[in-house]
Amino acid sequence: MLTIATGVFTAVDVTEATVTQKYWVSVNYTGIGRFAIASGTETLQLLKTRDIRKIRAFYEKIGQNTYADTYDKMYRTLGDTMDLNKLGLSLEHTEILYNMEYLKTLHDIQKTKPIAGNNKILQKRGNGCRNGKTI
Repeated sequence: MLTIATGVFTAVDVTEATVTQKYWVSVNYTGIGRFAIASGTETLQLLKTRDIRKIRAFYEKIGQNTYADTYDKMYRTLGDTMDLNKLGLSLEHTEILYNMEYLKTLHDIQKTKPIAGNNKILQKRGNGCRNGKTI
């Protein structure tokens, strides 16, 4: 707000000095100095705000990618309460189940027809599969 006010007053003073051709008498030199200081202060504040946003985004990304002790406690609690024998699958049966799921997904990817502007095939493939083949 201060920058705008001093800028307007400085512009009016310089315009008046130009129109009346009293360049050294009509100009408010203190106002010009105040406008320069206000502009510098606003610029520094803008740069600090931008840096703070970058730093905050950086720490949020670190927090999202950091494995916390709470996750370990949560998974340990889940593991303690779950009885794997109740599922009724042996290691061999579980392996067959996952292989069937994998092959079913590959078949779905191969049968999906590409539509212009639709990247559903890329979403189905994910990062580990291209053209139905594992990378």
